[in-house]
Amino acid sequence: MRFGGPLGRFGNPSSRLLVHTLRILALLATLTHLLGYLMRLPCRLANFTNADRYPRMCYSDMPYLFGGRGFDVGHLPYLSAPPKGAESLEYPVLTGWFMHITGWLTAHTAPANLAVNSRASVFYDWNTVLLGICLVVAVIAVALTVPGRPWDAALLALAPTIIMTGLINWDLLAVALLAVCMLMWAREKPVWAGVFMGLAVSAKFYPLVILPAFAIVAWRNRQLRPLAPFALAAVAAWAVLNAPFAVINMHEWAYFYTFSRERGADFGSVWLAMDLLGVPSLPIEQLNLWAAGVFAVLAAAITVVAFIAKQPPRLAQLAFLFVAAFCVSNKVYSPQYVLWLLPLAALARPRWREYLVWQGSQVWYAVSVWLYLAAGDKLQGLNAVNYAWMILLTIAFTLWFSALIIRDVLRPQDDIVRLGESTHRDAEIAADAQQPQLL
Repeated sequence: MRFGGPLGRFGNPSSRLLVHTLRILALLATLTHLLGYLMRLPCRLANFTNADRYPRMCYSDMPYLFGGRGFDVGHLPYLSAPPKGAESLEYPVLTGWFMHITGWLTAHTAPANLAVNSRASVFYDWNTVLLGICLVVAVIAVALTVPGRPWDAALLALAPTIIMTGLINWDLLAVALLAVCMLMWAREKPVWAGVFMGLAVSAKFYPLVILPAFAIVAWRNRQLRPLAPFALAAVAAWAVLNAPFAVINMHEWAYFYTFSRERGADFGSVWLAMDLLGVPSLPIEQLNLWAAGVFAVLAAAITVVAFIAKQPPRLAQLAFLFVAAFCVSNKVYSPQYVLWLLPLAALARPRWREYLVWQGSQVWYAVSVWLYLAAGDKLQGLNAVNYAWMILLTIAFTLWFSALIIRDVLRPQDDIVRLGESTHRDAEIAADAQQPQLL
């Protein structure tokens, strides 16, 4: 039995099919997210205090930051110094307030007499629920971005790295906001695209590196008019969220930026791999210059490719390339950073075979991180040299997938999305020709 009655005379059967497809994709994303929760169940049942959390691969940052950043006592981030025993919050404003909301939900659902570790697990549960909603939003946004290709979003909904890394940190919030931004841009709504870009940058730094992609695509398509409202809306949205906290307490608001500048070579980066392989470490200031320089060179190369291509590249293609360049050149390439690339990969190159090969490399990298940390805990795992080679192998696979996208940019006849768009337009023209002429 169908809900809503029979299709009317002027009803569009494709719209009902799309709604049905979106429901299936949302269900698939929910199941994938649930598998990630089940994977961490051994840690959850032990309130994340178990010594074997690394070899079991069930670690998450969330419960440790509950007390470590003062959310257990209702601390409001960015407004004042952290309470005694806690540290300043090393996240942008929107992520910090997302954490505060889940802390508020925890305070109203977990008895106050529970131990901090137990309440931290409830905090983790609430974050799981809200981040699951973020994942579904991202999947639906990807499904709606390219007309006629909703099933490409299944690459995101079923990504094995969602299971492995989706609940390590709060990255899915920025992923969802950026996915909606790109949907709004595709729907020719630059103001809303700018608003969601401002929100995304307020949740994580990485969406900022995609901004050149918007400018390049607009220039190549000779459609510069949307750039001004997009940029103004993005700046306005970011300022509305950030300016009040910068005025109230500059030190706490800016801590994310100073923390990022002062941290050294960390997990997953080529710089850490070189350190572990015996290359002399760089001082922090030199490391910052080298990381920025390598990214600048890669970004310049991407820009050259974009301008020498016979046809204007698609936004998703350039967005993936810029974010990938940022990841492989950055001082840290944590396993959950692959989440940043997932929606962009689904939009840029929705080919399952190569996508799954790349995903396999990212899954194995996530495994290698836990095994390396397990070795540090004197339990079992991967030594430093082998971990360094795993880092380099992971970066190599990301560069390989990027090279495939560059090939599609330079050879648009091989771009499956462009071919699909042409077919979709032809089908729409044919359908319009068959409609009865009422006037």
